[in-house]
Amino acid sequence: MTVRSGPERYGRALSTDEDAAFFDMIRVARDRLEDMVAASRDLRGGDGGAPPAADSQAMHDLDAEFGYRTAGLDEPVANFQTLSDLMLVAAEDHIVSTCLLVAEGDRVSVYSHTVLARAASEACARSFWLVADVGTRSRIARGINETICSLGYLGQLPPEVQTFDARARVGELHAAGERLGFERIGKYVAEKRPKETAAIQAVYGDDELGRALYNYQSAVAHGTAYGLAASMARDQIEHTALSPHPRVPNVTTASGVLGAFASVELALVNTVERRRAYFGWPANGWRDADWETRSKAATGETMERLGLIHHPGN
Repeated sequence: MTVRSGPERYGRALSTDEDAAFFDMIRVARDRLEDMVAASRDLRGGDGGAPPAADSQAMHDLDAEFGYRTAGLDEPVANFQTLSDLMLVAAEDHIVSTCLLVAEGDRVSVYSHTVLARAASEACARSFWLVADVGTRSRIARGINETICSLGYLGQLPPEVQTFDARARVGELHAAGERLGFERIGKYVAEKRPKETAAIQAVYGDDELGRALYNYQSAVAHGTAYGLAASMARDQIEHTALSPHPRVPNVTTASGVLGAFASVELALVNTVERRRAYFGWPANGWRDADWETRSKAATGETMERLGLIHHPGN
């Protein structure tokens, strides 16, 4: 199923049966994603934030923070908890933008929703990694490593636009890590910061699926011919009378949009559930008691329909 998405679609309402059928196919998944973001925000207390439960792992980490404080690292636990929050907020923003790109009656994205889906999954993966069930010391080390990675990007900017000395700050973090007994591993402490593919595989909980989805989304984000061609409705590529070369259409497929939705749905559900367990928030913080189960089932059905997963006997 295809939908025209050229400039002629700007500001126009649905005009053909084909357009209506396209939106019929993606409407449920799109609306569900928007509900998921709203549920995620509700669970973490919106912009005000919800405190950790008294008996949660998050509170245990905060209670233990004093013993890990050292020069250059005043709030080691608050550091990784805040970073995890920041990255989830970023993921939610990308997801909402993805839904807006396929709003009914507007120009429909051919590629941009896939790029945003990749960014959302990456942000979810980092948020998930920072609060994984690996122990307080390891989570503190991960917070240090995430900060070191960020400072590395800052350090590549021209000196005149840097607000502070990023390299010096990295040195302070290395010294702090050494005082805490963390082994130095390259530019990181205790463990290497996982690369994007490994982080994505972890948050999806499926190495093969994570690799496949991330490979495709990265191919689109990097502008490779494979990724760009795979995003188009191939039956719309045709030769014109004026040129022997194929015409490149601004046309996308419902299955491609659903694939982007399904990938961020999977990443968001797993990330929010990991954070829910870490902060000790009640399961009924979701929309209803079986919301998570239904969302995971819907994600699996979408993946299966796209041929990305197969159940035995099918």
